[in-house]
Amino acid sequence: APWVDPQVIENWSGGVPLQVGGLAHPYPYPEHFGWTNAIVNQALDGCISRLTLNGEVVDVGEPAHSSGSIKGCMPQEKACGQELTFCGIRGSCAGGLIAPRCDCEPGWSGFQCSSPTVPVSLGKASYMKVALPFSQDPYHIMLQLRVRARGHPHGLLMFLPSTHHSSNLKLELRSGVACASMSGPRQGRQEVCLETFPLGDGAWHTVRVGRHG
Repeated sequence: APWVDPQVIENWSGGVPLQVGGLAHPYPYPEHFGWTNAIVNQALDGCISRLTLNGEVVDVGEPAHSSGSIKGCMPQEKACGQELTFCGIRGSCAGGLIAPRCDCEPGWSGFQCSSPTVPVSLGKASYMKVALPFSQDPYHIMLQLRVRARGHPHGLLMFLPSTHHSSNLKLELRSGVACASMSGPRQGRQEVCLETFPLGDGAWHTVRVGRHG
């Protein structure tokens, strides 16, 4: 597609292709368009995934036109192949090249994501304490669970305190709505609730909550 005339201001539109990882035509001269910075004159040697435009997912696995690109992230998959053998049909390789890991689909775990997780039923006066068999990153935590309930349930789903109990991360249901909150001496209390996605329809729902920094 031709470059826009520098004398004409146009709106962003979907009539031109989005180019990813490199350009399909010769790189333009920045002085011709009054740009202060030139486009990087080199195609990317790496992987791109989960590309979205205004909230819509763009399929980069099967583009209409491409050159030199291969479906899948070969360096990442090679790293998982060396360290983890294979993530199976219910898992995907993630975590980068230095610390690869298998992200299993909800409901699956274990070697090659081949073991179904076992659900547990809880009553009004029940609780569980789970010992974590691995060390936690002090600045990053990501928790995921599946929950199934009916009506407008209230109840604690998960509570994780910090090492010295000065901060905590909590996930709970309020009238069938999932709410996550974090409390600590520096940030105070922060909370978010997914009010537009009630979970009391009797189906399994996957809920993920994370803390960064």
